[in-house]
Amino acid sequence: MLFWSFSVKRLRFHFAEKISGGRRSRLDICGDCYISIGMCFRSGSGLDMKNWVVFLGLIFAASSASAGEINIKLPDDTEVTTNSVLYKCGEKNVSVTYYNAGDISLAELELEDETVIASNVISGSGAKYAGGVYIWWTKGETADLYNLMDDPDQSKPTNCVEQ
Repeated sequence: MLFWSFSVKRLRFHFAEKISGGRRSRLDICGDCYISIGMCFRSGSGLDMKNWVVFLGLIFAASSASAGEINIKLPDDTEVTTNSVLYKCGEKNVSVTYYNAGDISLAELELEDETVIASNVISGSGAKYAGGVYIWWTKGETADLYNLMDDPDQSKPTNCVEQ
């Protein structure tokens, strides 16, 4: 019997191909488990090209299905809200989606050439978010965008107005 096992995040797949009398039976898929990639061979069976194609295809499918996704486990009674806002920042538009869930507040900023996920931090007034090299600070219908690499003193923000 040939046994393959691999997992991505919290998914694990088991593939067992039974070999009896020189004939191969169908591929069985079952089970679940956790993070590892492994193969073991039983009863002297070998890995042929068909099995490699299936194996590699399933690894690719599992890895691409989870690409670009972050899951945050929340208590069952936590309400999650989202709010999307478009801002005019000088000559450019910045689309921001706010995610709020209990004590967790995130802002997803769609900048000209990148997406930034910023987390709410303490501020004297308004809502302040920090992510990567950016500070996003909202006050009412206005916001300021700071690039800490270009302006470490936070003295020259890009001023934004909600559209």
